[in-house]
Amino acid sequence: MKKKKGFTLIELIAVVAILAILAAVAVPKVITYVTKSKEVAVKTNCKIIYDATQAAYNDGKLSDLIDPIKKQLESQDKDRKYTDWVALQYVNSEKILDLLIKDKLIKPDNDIENLTKRLGSFGRIEAVVQAPAELIKVDSDGIITEKSSDDVYKYWQDYMS
Repeated sequence: MKKKKGFTLIELIAVVAILAILAAVAVPKVITYVTKSKEVAVKTNCKIIYDATQAAYNDGKLSDLIDPIKKQLESQDKDRKYTDWVALQYVNSEKILDLLIKDKLIKPDNDIENLTKRLGSFGRIEAVVQAPAELIKVDSDGIITEKSSDDVYKYWQDYMS
């Protein structure tokens, strides 16, 4: 009698079933880890921008961006004096990023550029740095969502008051 080589259909089905169960368990975990890593990247990029902005602010390199905003704020509320740091919260983050890149405080990076476009103002960048990680949600491209940006900013305003 001739001995058959190979696997039976039952053996192949069993292997496929085991692989399907492993995939069903592993895939959601992998997706969760990828999403969390994107959220951490957003917070890290905001921290990079924040630290570089603080360095530029301390060196007096942001006065051209801050002074017009400060004058505008004080013209709207004549009874209040605004500090430079408060006025900085309203400065467009893309303008800050351009200055930071020009002064070589930050290297050009698509993720950081997309993040500054989404957040809009430096105040929102600072809010992401200060906010708890669970408030930060990203889209499939790894950019903070509009809703998450608004939630983080609201949290930060409540935190600051």
